[in-house]
Formats: sequence, structure tokens, C-alpha cells
Amino acid sequence: MFFKLQRKWQIVILATFLGFQLFVYLFGLASNFDWFWRGLWQWNASDAVFFIRYTSTLMCFVFLLMLVRNYKRDLFMVLGFFAIVVADYFLVFRVEIINFYPLGVSAFIVAQIFFMFRFYINMTRKQKILDLITSISILVITLAITIIAFRNSFDTLFFVVAVYFSMLLSNAILAWFQNKTNLTLALGFTFFVLCDIFVGAMYLNWIWFAGTLAWLFYIPCKVLLVLSLLHKPTQPESEPVTKQALNTG
Repeated sequence: MFFKLQRKWQIVILATFLGFQLFVYLFGLASNFDWFWRGLWQWNASDAVFFIRYTSTLMCFVFLLMLVRNYKRDLFMVLGFFAIVVADYFLVFRVEIINFYPLGVSAFIVAQIFFMFRFYINMTRKQKILDLITSISILVITLAITIIAFRNSFDTLFFVVAVYFSMLLSNAILAWFQNKTNLTLALGFTFFVLCDIFVGAMYLNWIWFAGTLAWLFYIPCKVLLVLSLLHKPTQPESEPVTKQALNTG
């Protein structure tokens, strides 16, 4: 739908989307400093951040739907981002209920599975097997490190988080090696990894300002993933490059 609009309306919609995301980004960043809120208003600062943060995710999803032009290629991006919307609901509005953490992280795992399918569309059988071996290796290593590092407190949540992070890391690697021309997508997944590293550091109390560092990458990672759909590949991504195609070129 976005690409069928006149150029001026495309600019207006894109500017509105980016402007709102910038507002949320600065709003959330400022909320990490007590001086910003002291005496400003009576509304709980955390409630305001949670509400606006989730609105940001919803707006990203709506704009993503507008950017869809290749249903076979973009379907998995849409499904993956919908899973992020569900995950954010559990982790933003149910953050104080510990039982919802596994559900939220599980929804993020579903998102990463859909993103992985998105990459697989343009992969040969050999590439898929290689990526599967790489993903399993990363999963085993991540689980081993998690079990060793947290052997005294390892539980279901640690297991789910380890599985999620290994899949996210695998997708970030895929984004760099398979989509070399789509830098926006690769940066989006890289920021995703950095964001979740600092989220983990925050909940483990490793770095006292880890929450602020996580926020630095939270909004940009989602926005970059959405904007990656603006990229128009020189060759249809649903048709892997073959030897015959190379010879005819």
C-alpha cells in the first residue's frame, strides 16, 4: 500500500513514523533520569514509559504492514513482528508478574523462528544445512555456558532465554552474510543482540545503567527491521542464485 501512494504522501507517512519513534526514544531515554520527572507531573513515570513503549511497537507493526509488497518474502517478517507485539505485551505490561517472563521470551523465540524462515526463502539446500549446523552449534554452546555460569540458579527461564538468544544470534549472523546489500536488516539484528545483552545485564544486576544502554538499541532495532522492507533487492529473493543463472548472466 505504501509504495502505491504519491511520493509526497510516502514522505509524510515515513516522516511521521520516524518522528514518533524519535519521540519515544528520547522520552524513554529521559525517563532513566530522576531529574526529568521530579515535580513534572503526578503520573507514574514507569506507567508512561510502558504505555508509550508498547505504542511504539504497535506503530512499527502497522507501518510494517504498509510496506509489504512481496507477500511470499515479507509474510515471515510480518508474522515475526506480530510475535514481537505479543512478546512485548507480556514483558511490558506483565513485567511485575514473574510467571509471564517465560511466555514473553517464548513469543520472542517464535519471532526468531519466523525471521529464520524469512532467510531460508533465498537459501539453497546446502546453505540451509550449513545454517542448521551453525544454529545448533550456537545453541549447544549458549546452553553450556548458561548452565555452567548459573548452575546454582538454572531454571526454565534460563533455558528459554538461552534458546532465544542463540536463535537471535544465528539470525544476526545470517543477516550479515546472506543480505550483504540490505545493511538496514543486518544492523537491525545487530542492535537486537546488543539490546538483549544489556537487558540480561540489567536483570542480573551486572551493570547499574544497563537499562539505559538497552534502551539505546531497543527502538532503533525495531525501526531498522521495519525499514529493511524499503530495500528493493536487485534479484527476487525468492529465487536463489543458481549456476545456470550465473552462466546466462
